[in-house]
Amino acid sequence: MKPGEKIPVDGRIIEEKTTVDESAITGENIPVTKTFDNKIVGGTINKIGIIKFITINTGDKTVLAQIVKIMEEAIMTKVPIQLLVDKISFYFVPTIMILSLLTFLIWLLASAEFSFALTIFVSVLIIACPCSLGLATPTAVMMETGIATLIKDTKALEFAQKINTVVFDKTGTLTDGRPKVVEIETLGTNKVTLLKIASSITMNSHHPLSKAVYRHLKPQGIKSFPLSGFIEVEGKGLYAKHKLNNNLVLLEKKRLLEDNDIKIGQKEPSLLEKFSQEGKPLFL
Repeated sequence: MKPGEKIPVDGRIIEEKTTVDESAITGENIPVTKTFDNKIVGGTINKIGIIKFITINTGDKTVLAQIVKIMEEAIMTKVPIQLLVDKISFYFVPTIMILSLLTFLIWLLASAEFSFALTIFVSVLIIACPCSLGLATPTAVMMETGIATLIKDTKALEFAQKINTVVFDKTGTLTDGRPKVVEIETLGTNKVTLLKIASSITMNSHHPLSKAVYRHLKPQGIKSFPLSGFIEVEGKGLYAKHKLNNNLVLLEKKRLLEDNDIKIGQKEPSLLEKFSQEGKPLFL
């Protein structure tokens, strides 16, 4: 399978390694590294590697098909309150129709005009008929399951009134599902130069973190450095060379610094620890 292709079925990697965009399944925007014997899910995107895999699930047995099945079952399942409403409507609607007809006949027998008796008949039918009761509940359930996207059992909607604590995951629930730049530390480097380096090297990358940096810097109109020899190291960062002075240009995580024998100062470890505790992936 080539980079950029959608994985068609559930499988297991038998050769090479890659990163996979599983956001369609998990909501997690950062690609996940997959190596030999790791499972891959149909509907996800192969990002950078050329891999071979064997099929383990097809058709309605795939993870994606199971998710669709759960959603369909949730939509078709009636909550207890809806069953109660249907039962009430089953008896109430015929009763109202009979009462409306009796009212019409009584007014006719009382020598009222036909148009007046018909008006009374329609009034009783419209006011007393529980149409809103029969329609409002399933409409509300449909709206809730649509907004919530994935509910395994619609009974959970009724039990939700008893919830007093809610725990959210971090991606795509309370956020917009993609990373963004929230803080910039220069650590003694000229900020303009730093931003030029970051803009120059991230414009060539398709990694979500690199794209977040470039999205942040592009509107600022920062001019790029001329770079060559761009390389993206999986799970570590990016590096290239400046065309004019042949200096190495790096945008990387701590692991790539260590691989290139680059020492960090005394202030950096405390910042790394601070950002790590705040859940912020860090580029250096």
